[in-house]
Amino acid sequence: MLKGKAYCAQCVESFVTAEPKAPARREAVTSTQTQGDQLPPEVRGWNWGAFFMSWLWGIFNKVWISLIVLVLPVIWNFVLGAKGNEWAWRNKSWDSVEHFKRTQRTWAIVGLILFLLGLAFWAIYVIVVVVIMGGGLVMGGGW
Repeated sequence: MLKGKAYCAQCVESFVTAEPKAPARREAVTSTQTQGDQLPPEVRGWNWGAFFMSWLWGIFNKVWISLIVLVLPVIWNFVLGAKGNEWAWRNKSWDSVEHFKRTQRTWAIVGLILFLLGLAFWAIYVIVVVVIMGGGLVMGGGW
């Protein structure tokens, strides 16, 4: 048998087989591949994941400046929401713009779910306190 050829066991015809090739590795897309300080238009906009998840989002997206939220929580959440996409795009490598958008959308969904759960727990807590306390704190009756 010749190298690079294989034979069909049933019809004894030969066919060429190639050496298996390693899949081509896609290069990560980052801001260094965009011109100057320009961001892809799809990357611009508000980042709900950064707004809701703040410092945790920042750690996973290598946006270390997000840790300022631990000192200035309310103000910095809005800063992260406004600048989050830009900072995340520049600080982390992404396979594509679609990969970036998909990841940030996941952060936004998880952040919204956790925010709504927190709001629901807060509402349940307030209702329980009003029922148990007989409305004393809410109605001004005191303890």
